[in-house]
Amino acid sequence: MGCLRLLSLASGVFLDTGWTLITSALIGGAGIAIVQAFAPGVVKRWYPKHVPLAMGVYSASLMAGGGIAAMLSPLVAQHYGSWQIGLAIWLILPVIALLLWWFKPHEATETKNSSVKFNFFSNRRAWLLACYFGLANASYACMIAWLPTYARSLGWSAQSSGMLIGIMTVFQVAGALIIPVLSSNRLDRRLWLFFAVGIQAIGFTGLILMPASFLMLCVSLIGCGMGACFSLTLTVALDHVAIPRIAGALTAFVQGIGFIITAIMPYIAGLLREWTGSFLSVWLMLLVMLIGMLMVTIKFSPESYAKAIDC
Repeated sequence: MGCLRLLSLASGVFLDTGWTLITSALIGGAGIAIVQAFAPGVVKRWYPKHVPLAMGVYSASLMAGGGIAAMLSPLVAQHYGSWQIGLAIWLILPVIALLLWWFKPHEATETKNSSVKFNFFSNRRAWLLACYFGLANASYACMIAWLPTYARSLGWSAQSSGMLIGIMTVFQVAGALIIPVLSSNRLDRRLWLFFAVGIQAIGFTGLILMPASFLMLCVSLIGCGMGACFSLTLTVALDHVAIPRIAGALTAFVQGIGFIITAIMPYIAGLLREWTGSFLSVWLMLLVMLIGMLMVTIKFSPESYAKAIDC
């Protein structure tokens, strides 16, 4: 509940200076980080037989929510003539979530396996999963940061360039929701991971070879693969451990390290573009990264889970 209170505080604070805006961003960011760290563990505990479906719904909601907020906030701000109101309307959602959480059925405290010790900082598989997750989201961070600029360089208008982000988000939500459901009939998720990473590689290959003719198709393929990758990677991390508490701790580690890697990638992409004067080097970097992920995916066989994590 603490993270929901942080989100409520961040949304409800009155913003009239730069410092209050930064403070609200820090408070809200902390709340979001806590929610994202704990949510996969809650999924593992509440829906142990339907983890892929639940993670798909969670991931799709996360992505759709971000897209809807980005579209509605400016409209609300314009309607009321106040950007503060455009941000403050999102106070409604954490308040509703707080009420739902308050009235949820009481859960017995888990005492079984509470003495099990784990240290993911010294575990190779945990680091592999974290790096894989970070690189899986690197494409998203780079596309959000640079896709509109790239489209403008191809002669697209500012409005059309922004529309590409919307198209990418739609396919991202679809991939996050549909692909995990399709993978739910077997514990080995590698086939669908190959698919999710592979269609991104095809999309970036299209950006390298034929961007002017197939930009919208390439962006759609990349978006679908990114959404599926986000959900599947967290699902695979949860699959590694049967105990919900430890599975949640593993996904928190994976996201913590992974998002640091993700945050660095747009800066590397910007440096590459500045040094070479072209986005071609950026798309090549991401394509090579995806090919590397395809080779690593083979390691995620269910038979290796227990030995690799050793919890």
